[in-house]
Amino acid sequence: MDIVKEVFKKVSFNKNKLIAYGFKQIDDHLHYERSFYENFKAVIDIDSQGEVSASVYDEDMDEEYLPVKNNSQNGEFVSTVRYHFLALLEDIKANGFDNTYFQSQQANRIAACIKAEFGDEALFLFKKDGDKDTGVFKDRTNGKWYGIIMNIDYRKLGIEKDGKVDIINVKLKPDMIDELIANDGFHRAYHMNKRYWLSIRLDETLIDEVIMSLVAKSHDSITITSNEWIVPANPNWFDIFEYCDRKGNITWHRIKGVRPNDTIYLYITSPIKALMYRFKVLKADENGIIMKRERKYPKDRYPYSTLVAYGIKTVRGPRKVSTDLSELLKEDQ
Repeated sequence: MDIVKEVFKKVSFNKNKLIAYGFKQIDDHLHYERSFYENFKAVIDIDSQGEVSASVYDEDMDEEYLPVKNNSQNGEFVSTVRYHFLALLEDIKANGFDNTYFQSQQANRIAACIKAEFGDEALFLFKKDGDKDTGVFKDRTNGKWYGIIMNIDYRKLGIEKDGKVDIINVKLKPDMIDELIANDGFHRAYHMNKRYWLSIRLDETLIDEVIMSLVAKSHDSITITSNEWIVPANPNWFDIFEYCDRKGNITWHRIKGVRPNDTIYLYITSPIKALMYRFKVLKADENGIIMKRERKYPKDRYPYSTLVAYGIKTVRGPRKVSTDLSELLKEDQ
């Protein structure tokens, strides 16, 4: 265990506080030296990303005192030096750092950006299971998740490297995920549906702006303002195909809850029993609906059996499209 990293877990450096404490700015890092306990000296550096490195030097011998970082050495003298060294680090943490949610500086910056952009703070829903590192971001209006920050082993991402890394899972379109995973920093989602979720490493491989642009897309994906409907149409009552295939917009009777910009999928009932048309609603009021045809599907593309598999058991009247079916249909746009 790295005793320095252990002290500075879940905190972020505050430059102004550290300079007030006595740190000096040298090039791109902060530097501090202080003598303690019987001619020992601590030398502490903090880089621009907030990573802390600290060493102890024996001033009498003018060399680094390595036993203080070796936990297997527990003699009385080295334990006393280690105690005073850790006390100094804890004092620096208390006076020069701010408490944060996550292990890495980038994870905490992203969490701060999410709060500023969307007003949502991380929710630690799994504390009762002993997991204090997994923070969920969900929309306050509909309760849907759009980001999950967690701390996992590198090897769970297929990286042969010791240690752990913070990641954020975001929800994106499958074709975008397929493109992104060809680049460093992106992975098929850990512990989520790999078709619709992407894991992004928060280890400074990618800049914050790139990550936040994808968080925004994930947020948009769960806060779409338009609705999607399945509406049944009986081919035995009239020639629905002739009506839907003609040029121009078509009219439909009023459907409660349908609004402009909603999407309507027409389900052709028996004997066809398949979803075959997609329309965009242009106007909806007490007089009815005007809508524009956007797509006609082959009758074997979305048969009733497919709808059942994606959560639609019956289509006796207008109804909302299930989340799973919506994802499937969006892939076919």
